[in-house]
Amino acid sequence: MTINPKDIESELSYIYLHAVASLAGFTCSLPTRLEDNHGIDVTIRNSDKLAPDSKIYDFSVDIQLKATIKQLEIINNKIAYSFRGIKQYDKLRSEFAGNPKIVILLMLPENKEEWLHITKEQLVLKNAAYWVSLYRAPESENTTSQTIYIPTNNLLTVTSLKEMMIKISIEENIKYEQL
Repeated sequence: MTINPKDIESELSYIYLHAVASLAGFTCSLPTRLEDNHGIDVTIRNSDKLAPDSKIYDFSVDIQLKATIKQLEIINNKIAYSFRGIKQYDKLRSEFAGNPKIVILLMLPENKEEWLHITKEQLVLKNAAYWVSLYRAPESENTTSQTIYIPTNNLLTVTSLKEMMIKISIEENIKYEQL
């Protein structure tokens, strides 16, 4: 049995996040079937004091993973991505969620042969992943999809993930930035 390209894209987005989270010192876990039905693809967990002013030490962040091979439009240094599923969009933007929720978008090359390159010296996964919080994003006027804008400076790296987790640990809400 082989898996389809969309499933491969999904798996590569998980691998990218898992590698970054592991190097940052956080655990990554897959959701139960029921959690997955609620749009949680991965949970990142921290169990240490991350900063002198941390107010919470033991917390989780729920992640919705996306991947695309499309060349997306960039407007005002933000990637325009059509997020399908208004019900899920509303859950991700909710002010009443217990755990912070983040969307991570892996942007892959169009050519599948360029996605992953392995040699004895290196493992290269192209291109890059970007993150955005939809907390307090505007309500959608659409019924099927909503364009979200992901800042191009929100490249998902070990450093950016640590910075995000520190903000959460000091109870700083990471709000959505509109165009």
